[in-house]
Amino acid sequence: MSDTPPPPTPPAPPVNPPAGSPPPEPANGSVPDESLWGRYRALPTWVQILIPVVFVAILIGIWVIATSGTDESASPDTTVAESNMNDVLLGIVIAGGIRGETATTTTTSSDVTTSEPLTAATEATTTLAPETTPAPTTTAVGVPAPTTPAATTTVAAPPTTEAATTTTIEAAPPTTEAPVSALPSPDDFLAQWNAAAEGTNVPPLSRDQITEIVDGPFAGAFLATLSPTDENNVTPQVGLIGTMSTTDPTQIAELLLVYVNGPDESASDFYWESFGVLTQAIDPAMTDVQITALETGLGRVDGTPPFPAGTDNTASSNGFSYNLYTGTTQDGTPATGIAVM
Repeated sequence: MSDTPPPPTPPAPPVNPPAGSPPPEPANGSVPDESLWGRYRALPTWVQILIPVVFVAILIGIWVIATSGTDESASPDTTVAESNMNDVLLGIVIAGGIRGETATTTTTSSDVTTSEPLTAATEATTTLAPETTPAPTTTAVGVPAPTTPAATTTVAAPPTTEAATTTTIEAAPPTTEAPVSALPSPDDFLAQWNAAAEGTNVPPLSRDQITEIVDGPFAGAFLATLSPTDENNVTPQVGLIGTMSTTDPTQIAELLLVYVNGPDESASDFYWESFGVLTQAIDPAMTDVQITALETGLGRVDGTPPFPAGTDNTASSNGFSYNLYTGTTQDGTPATGIAVM
């Protein structure tokens, strides 16, 4: 007998399970989890940590992008710009307009008080130069001197036999000249402005957007900054100033549409678009043909305003007088104004 052991028997080849049969169970008896969570748990630990970090970073990025657009539209730059334009308009009110024609006293902004919103009936205004009543003539002791009627002399007329002559005076024909129209009340003006502004680049106006001067020598005036509705963060160059009547505090006495020179070249087109809204806010019956005729009479050409210094043009329509002139703001910036009364 040989001492050599017999060769080992080769293992039998693996037998593939028949089609459709469940996979063989692992040797330890556990069943692998083929769900998404199971696959995630089967990943290395560092991958499991990295995936939620990346997911959170993506969410933060989306939130930042979404809020950045909102922040830009509501950035304080627009508010600051409108506040600066309000200061310019207030300075124009104090100066008596861009020409300073009506100012008879030196007044600073601290002498006036502004508030919002505009009220329909403002407080009684204080005039810069109140009317004075001449004092009656007095005697040495301060008692008004008595009035002595003038002596009269009666002379008898000689008798006459001539018949009295009768003269017939025909009545003067009635005048056909239209009376001067009155500007609307603040409530009517706001309603008509908003109706005319629909479909334009001119913003509507509400009471809380209008600043009113309620105290001081300019009480009754109000102002509003106008900015195009399709632009954000532009420096406003157009504003509206209103003056209330001193005899009827519920009526507007004058409206002044102001253009201040600045960097925005498109502001001149916006100024005339605002003028069209202004004319219809004053007189809703105004037509496009009448507005174009007014603009031509006031000297509108492409690229104006600004107008050359010293420009002074006047036009009228439906009983309202429109006067376009140039001047400067309190800080010397060239400006153009259209006054309506």
